[in-house]
Amino acid sequence: MKLKPYPQYKRSKDFGVVPSHWKIKRIKNLFNVFNGSTPNPNEENWEGNIVWTTPDDLGKLEGAYIIDSSRRITSKGYQSCGTNLVPKGSIIISSRAPIGHMGIASVDLCTNQGCKSLVPIIEFNNEYFYYLLESNKSNLQSLGQGATFTELSSSNLKSMAIIEPVLEEQNQIAEFLDKKISEIDLTIEKDTRLIELFKEKRTALINHVVTKGLDPTVKMKDSGVEWIGEIPEEWNINRLKFLTATKAQYGANEEPEFNENKFDYRYVRITDVNNNGGLKKDSLAYLSRENARGFVLDEGDVLFARSGATVGKVYYYSSNDGNCCFAGYMIRYVANDELLEPRFLLYYSLSKSYKEWIKIVSTQSTIENVSAEKYDELDIPTPKISQQRQIVKFLDYEIPQIDEIILKIEEKISLLEEYKKSLIHHVVTGKVDVREVAV
Repeated sequence: MKLKPYPQYKRSKDFGVVPSHWKIKRIKNLFNVFNGSTPNPNEENWEGNIVWTTPDDLGKLEGAYIIDSSRRITSKGYQSCGTNLVPKGSIIISSRAPIGHMGIASVDLCTNQGCKSLVPIIEFNNEYFYYLLESNKSNLQSLGQGATFTELSSSNLKSMAIIEPVLEEQNQIAEFLDKKISEIDLTIEKDTRLIELFKEKRTALINHVVTKGLDPTVKMKDSGVEWIGEIPEEWNINRLKFLTATKAQYGANEEPEFNENKFDYRYVRITDVNNNGGLKKDSLAYLSRENARGFVLDEGDVLFARSGATVGKVYYYSSNDGNCCFAGYMIRYVANDELLEPRFLLYYSLSKSYKEWIKIVSTQSTIENVSAEKYDELDIPTPKISQQRQIVKFLDYEIPQIDEIILKIEEKISLLEEYKKSLIHHVVTGKVDVREVAV
């Protein structure tokens, strides 16, 4: 379906051309703007019945409507802090940390000081103005000011230009977008679930092959390790420390440099490692040759992340990644090539069994941490080296095919998201006419 433009346009300073019969106003002409506030932490002010919206609540919204908040306040809390109770249908915008999250109040509610509430002065369609403001989020963000943190002031928000079609057209636009956006979102939701299914298939395939092997007819035995289960009868369970050529090594404790030159090595940090054992392509950091000495990676080295939210992540170094060294929150293991194929270790670290082990050992302390001493004790199902190589060859063929499917679906979702933004922008600014479009 190709959407047509309006028959006549006029020029506007803020929106380029707009339909000739539309008006350009300021937010203050259409809305009263109210600030929010926070009650003191006294128990009597909290766990009440009044929805109290924060930027965090807006950021977690699924859809346009605010139904509830992570915390509620009491009438006493509301009266004590000077926040404003705004009516159902108001548009709530986060004005700091960050600017531009928004939603429509589906109940009377109040907010904290990180939000501004737009309460209509005139009769209007709140969904139209929600779509309009959503499509102009970058303009909202550009109005933020402040040295310590950026905040959108009430005066700057009130002065922001806004388009006002007649109410009938607001209703037509909102109805059109509700239908089209819900169709797009449904497709994205289905594709997102499809990605999850392929990722589950990927993990299940890896887990099965690295713990059960490629031959479905072999006899099995109990591994003696709960999270591994049965393994082929001729396999063994070995601790990682008995399968390596050298002792585990922690990385360099050096500040990264961000200007590459011919003497520099890419500095591999926890944050540079993706979920599939490879490197991300962005936020490159480097070390000089002098600082990298002793921490330069060799083909087949395997790095394990040792702390924080990324604990358990693994990176397999290939010379295709260029000259690399590694940071202190990573631990290097060098496989004994007579006992352990490095990529077999990589694939085991992507298995469900490994993730179960990480969950167990990392939660044994208050801070998520898996030291070299703990990684040394990692139980690994170990077939003969020739079988490990067969398994690696099989997975090196199968896994990229699954990854390619996932990538194509992700690209499709990205295109749909871009199309959705473009459609909203073109419709709410009158670049296309949807008045006669059947919905």
